[in-house]
Amino acid sequence: MKLRQPTFLLYVGMFILVTGVSVIQSCTQDPADALTEPGLKGGQVVRYDGSGFHLQMNIPQHPTDSIPAQTILNENTGELDINAGDNFGLRVIQESRSVEQFRQDMQAMSLFSMRIVEETPELLIYQTLLPDGTAHFFHIYATRIINGVPYTIRSAPESDFTEADVVRMKEALNSLRPL
Repeated sequence: MKLRQPTFLLYVGMFILVTGVSVIQSCTQDPADALTEPGLKGGQVVRYDGSGFHLQMNIPQHPTDSIPAQTILNENTGELDINAGDNFGLRVIQESRSVEQFRQDMQAMSLFSMRIVEETPELLIYQTLLPDGTAHFFHIYATRIINGVPYTIRSAPESDFTEADVVRMKEALNSLRPL
């Protein structure tokens, strides 16, 4: 009986290792598809031309940025993440979903409520609030149609941003253009 437990754990460990490698391989950062170069005011211009995304944006400079922006495509979900340090993270998805639909979905969630900072038909900046009213972090959600293709762009859901970070992301979104 003692031999079966280590064998079982070995199989579980191998399964995790194999599936983990699969997940890692499904997220790619292909230098042939992405290009980062110096931008205006010391920021960076990010261009991505692959997997149906043909976009460019200028990411404004942040005082703590010391590494080039990264683009990571999750081939399983079709989501393109654009990151520049700890204070900038956007997720771009090819889909047609309005700001109003997103706001209604967020309001239906029971864990967080939201305080709207800015809202237009194409942009929502909000702060999440805990049930006791404690202010949490800031987020951005936007829609764009570029060359006839609808996109939703939102702050990286797994990251925590300040209001200043989100304002910087809004500035980058305003520079979003087709290649």
